[in-house]
Amino acid sequence: MMATVIAAFGYKACTDPTFVPPEGPPFSCKVTDFFTISDIMGVAPYNKLYAIMMTIYSFSNLAEIRCWDDRLSSFISAPTRNVLWFGTILGMVSGPMIGFYDCYFDYPWHQFSTNLFVVGQFLYIYPIVYILSSNKNQFKAAAHPVIDGMVNLLIFVTLDGAFIYLFPGMLDKYIDIGAIGEWFAFYSDFYIRYQSTKIISYMLEVNRKDE
Repeated sequence: MMATVIAAFGYKACTDPTFVPPEGPPFSCKVTDFFTISDIMGVAPYNKLYAIMMTIYSFSNLAEIRCWDDRLSSFISAPTRNVLWFGTILGMVSGPMIGFYDCYFDYPWHQFSTNLFVVGQFLYIYPIVYILSSNKNQFKAAAHPVIDGMVNLLIFVTLDGAFIYLFPGMLDKYIDIGAIGEWFAFYSDFYIRYQSTKIISYMLEVNRKDE
């Protein structure tokens, strides 16, 4: 739902001339001058909706990690489990802060919260995907292609992030890699989490009583 809402506001930013930021020119949909998710969701009163969505999203991760902790506990170490929990809690705390401190009126806190959230996601998503890919024998064969897809997508996200931070402005003449790269990374996170639910379903066993 959150992915759909954000996509709808992205479409609104490109098509509705009355949907503008508090300061500066209207949103640009040019590939060379795009907008970030926070740019559009930070516009009042939608910043309140963003804060609510980020809170729900962040706290849903708590349910997710509890499920993974139960399913993976038999073959991962205690320190690894602690890293996963730490990343989840960090994201759970900083996620709502991203929406509460919008990028227009509380930019320093917004950026600080975003950085914490990215670190939390890194400490959660990367270990999960690594654990799945290095322990394929623990899963049914039907899960293997799903795991491979998650690994490949995470490689692209890594390259995307590395390019944004190591070569800022290098491709500005051709593409706004910072803004578009953020959209790619954000929706990749959604997709990886969606795929992870399939992995959990492959681990479930239903015991039926003979009638």
